[in-house]
Amino acid sequence: MQVRGAGHLYLPTYRAANGERRTAGVYWWKLGRTRMSTGYRTEEDAQRWVMERLVEMRRGHLVGAKPTPLHWDDLERMLEDRWALDERKGLQQCRSPLRHLRRAWAGWRVDAITTDQIARYSVQRRGEGAAAATVNLELAILRRAFGLAREAGRLDHIPVIHRLTGVHHRTGTVEQGDLDAILGELAPRYRPLVRFLHATGWREGEGLGLTWQRVDLAAGEIRLETSKTGEPRRLHFGPQSALHQLLEGVASARVALSPYVFPGRAGKRMDRTALQKAWRRACVKVGCPAALIHDLRRTVVRDLRRAGVSLAVAMGTVGHRSLRIHQGYSVVAAEDMEDGLARLEALRSGEPVQRRLAALGR
Repeated sequence: MQVRGAGHLYLPTYRAANGERRTAGVYWWKLGRTRMSTGYRTEEDAQRWVMERLVEMRRGHLVGAKPTPLHWDDLERMLEDRWALDERKGLQQCRSPLRHLRRAWAGWRVDAITTDQIARYSVQRRGEGAAAATVNLELAILRRAFGLAREAGRLDHIPVIHRLTGVHHRTGTVEQGDLDAILGELAPRYRPLVRFLHATGWREGEGLGLTWQRVDLAAGEIRLETSKTGEPRRLHFGPQSALHQLLEGVASARVALSPYVFPGRAGKRMDRTALQKAWRRACVKVGCPAALIHDLRRTVVRDLRRAGVSLAVAMGTVGHRSLRIHQGYSVVAAEDMEDGLARLEALRSGEPVQRRLAALGR
């Protein structure tokens, strides 16, 4: 062995019954005061075995010791521990996908969860009626569990996990007229929160959990200590802005001594399920049954782009850290393409763009 600190290989000798000295046919490895058989007769195979043992030592494994088998329960425990440490806001939303994974892999050894078994799981879930996006979420959690086991040194190889294709991303938005009609059908206690989400593009959970401690009307600022991305965020608004007027109206109408800006019954945090049910009922009444509360977020991202707001400001406003995610929310409608072509024609014709757009009625 030419690697410093790797010990050396040798063929031990012994004395036969007739007194003749002979050489053993299997290479042995000596490292410090430790000696053990490699089990191989060729030096090349023995060297490969030694390198594998050295890798195990760097990971903290005892040389020659059999590793404890890793089971699905161990992966699930690692996931739970990491989610608790990271204080992820979407923890409850991961419970349902984890339940399906547990049903499929409970009691399995992790080394038996191979690529073909995972593909079979995907086919089975699709046969049960699960959407492709739902299955991909479950596969993402499974991949994360494998990654945590590898970080812990309990797993050397992560199987290839193929995501399902044909996932259709939502592109829904809520136009102002539809929003006004929906607000007219909503109960009064839900309207301020919906207006706030439409004004800021914040996530539904961020609006539900917003407290007055985080709102400074005098300074025109809302502070979040943490968010879905795990980072704090600040939103600044002017004293004449619609957001300031909305929050000022909510503050002046405040009756119950609740810490929440948009409280539910008895001053407690507003129930998400009750809000979503009320939203769905209102949408059905006004003829927009497919509209979601989350579509308000896409609407804000689209409108910020149309208003010419810089990408950095738009991402900071809605709380996007990834450019790829932000672009996915920036829905390009037919009128956006028409406007783009009109600007291109104006540029090529040499006519000022604004005059050309005014002539086109834009």
